[in-house]
Amino acid sequence: MDNSKDSEYVFWLDFWRKSFAPWPKSGHFKCVVTKEKIHITVTDNDPDKELSIDIPSIRKCKLGYIGNNNRHVVLFLNGTGFLLGPVHPIDPTGIQNLNHNETSALIKVIEAFRSNTDPAIDTNPYLRQLAMKNNLKGFTVPNIKWDRHISPWDYYELYGDKFLRHKLFVKNMVLLIVIVPVVTLIILGIFYVLDTLNII
Repeated sequence: MDNSKDSEYVFWLDFWRKSFAPWPKSGHFKCVVTKEKIHITVTDNDPDKELSIDIPSIRKCKLGYIGNNNRHVVLFLNGTGFLLGPVHPIDPTGIQNLNHNETSALIKVIEAFRSNTDPAIDTNPYLRQLAMKNNLKGFTVPNIKWDRHISPWDYYELYGDKFLRHKLFVKNMVLLIVIVPVVTLIILGIFYVLDTLNII
């Protein structure tokens, strides 16, 4: 057994950014974390989008927020910093905004290696998240052998909305129930104002 491979924790990102850089590096990234380093590669083999960070050079690791409840990891190094944007492996398109589970897992792994302890979580992102049953209520997830080195976007291409069907239907129905009455009230209000002003 190759123990070095067993200690590689795989995460999937849709962006990373150097602090104060005007634009993030966007795309589909594989992030492998070992005791020594964080190594980020892009699925389209663009070397300009690769990143490597030595674990001992990290001074602080914390949770950051972006709009829509999406979260990211903020790393502070000497004189610079980086933002890493994990995706939930069963929800790579971010429809359900579940990425906070993988963000927390990434922080846990980095902090464990910084303190020279065992992260005590699965190295496979799919098995890691499938183990959290309450996190995936409403998902129909294919019963397959999940390979941590296959990207969630590749799996999504294969299985599409089988991951999301039930929850999306419920979510869309809730939105419809909320939005239709609100829009109706706004339209009625406009007509009332126009009628009061004798415009119609």
